[in-house]
This record gives sequence, C-alpha cells and structure tokens, in this order.
Amino acid sequence: MFQQVVRWPDNCADIPTQFYRKGGFPSVCGCIDGTMITIDAPPDTIDNEGNVVRGYEEQYVNRHNDHAINAMAICGPNLEIYAANASWPGSCHDSRVLRNSAIYQRFEIENWRPFPQALILGDSAYPLKEWLIPPLNRNPDDPIEQALNMAHKRTRRLIENCFGVLKEKFPCLNHLRLRPHFAAKVILCAMTFHNIAITVDRDDNLVIDIDAPLLHPEEDLDDPDPEALAERPNNAAERQIMRLRNFFR
Repeated sequence: MFQQVVRWPDNCADIPTQFYRKGGFPSVCGCIDGTMITIDAPPDTIDNEGNVVRGYEEQYVNRHNDHAINAMAICGPNLEIYAANASWPGSCHDSRVLRNSAIYQRFEIENWRPFPQALILGDSAYPLKEWLIPPLNRNPDDPIEQALNMAHKRTRRLIENCFGVLKEKFPCLNHLRLRPHFAAKVILCAMTFHNIAITVDRDDNLVIDIDAPLLHPEEDLDDPDPEALAERPNNAAERQIMRLRNFFR
C-alpha cells in the first residue's frame, strides 16, 4: 500500500502553482527534510555466521545522544508525503540518507522529474543540485539572494509542518519501543495513513496556515555534511541558480 499512496500524483500540473501560493518560490515539486524518531536502544545483532555485529547499537545514537531513526520525507503543498525513507540510523546525516535513497537515484541518476524544471527545496544540510536547492549563502547583503532565501524559507517550512502534523496524529512516533526494522515499518505505515487522511478530508486541519506556530518545532539539525560540502555544484546547478536569481530580480 505504501508505494501506491506515498508518491507524486499522476497529474502534477497544479503542484508548482500551489507551492508558489504558499511561499512564493517557483517550480517547486516538494520540500525535503529528516526528522528523528527516537527508539529504544537496539540489542546486539548477529550476522549469518553467528557473530555479534560490533557498533550496531552505536549507529543509532544521534547528536542528542538518543537512539533514533533518521526518517526522511518529501512533502507536497498540502502536507501530503511524496517520498520517504526510514531505514537509516540516527547517526546518519540527512544528505547521506538522501544519497542512498530511491529518490536520489531517480532525480540525479535517471534524471526523472514529476514535471519539467521541478525543484526540491531543502535546508543547508543538503548539497546544491540542478533539482535540489538549499538556501543560498554567497552574498548575504545581496537583495536578490535575500528575496530568494525568504521565499525558500517560507516554502520549505511546509516539511516542518508536515512532520509536526504527522507526530500530532500519530503520537507513537514520539518514541517507538521497537527494534529498528519494525520501527521503520511503523513510520512508513503512519506516513501512508497520513496521506490517506489528507485525501479523505481535504478541509481537515491537516492543511494548516504556513505562518501558524509549528505543532512540533523540528530541531535545527541542518549542519552541512562534509561530504556534501566537498561536492562542488556542477554547471547545471549553477545555471539553475542563475535562473532563480533572474526570477527574484
């Protein structure tokens, strides 16, 4: 059921318009972020030869010293979830989770887009790609960059709202007393029912004011990944930034 429900719709023509009305950023097809779902400390795991796998438990310790899963999601303009991954431990950086996801394969390798020139907005934890736009930090005094970043922030806030609504609707996600494999299944199941709820009742308070206070403010975990910083933007990414700068000029 997950793959049938958590996906971009067949007709995406209205998506960029809806995003633009929310925050003023053009060509957006989704907003991406990760959220920590805390779990009990996982027990030692055994490999196929019966040996204890060392370091397994430590992989799930995040920067707050909690055991957690770093759950990634990409949301739409009405907080519906288009893509998700809940298979990586809390010590993994957001950008690493993305690089090892099916979405990265589709966008970066296969060059798939839900519509032409589609963009995903992420925080500064993510690298700049032709299809993935983090906030700009090149010339903070530049009024064009300021306008771009303001629209980026307002639009990207939808994914924070999405996580807040998800945890409000499914309080079990505040802490799962399950092993990681089963916890991941519960997380994806909650996201599936989250989308179904939005589909069933479009007027429910799942669609909330973008300027309203967050239900569950996300931690500021957008420290850039050293691997992402080492990955220089290619020419296509730079051309995308020029196109956006011209839009906000």
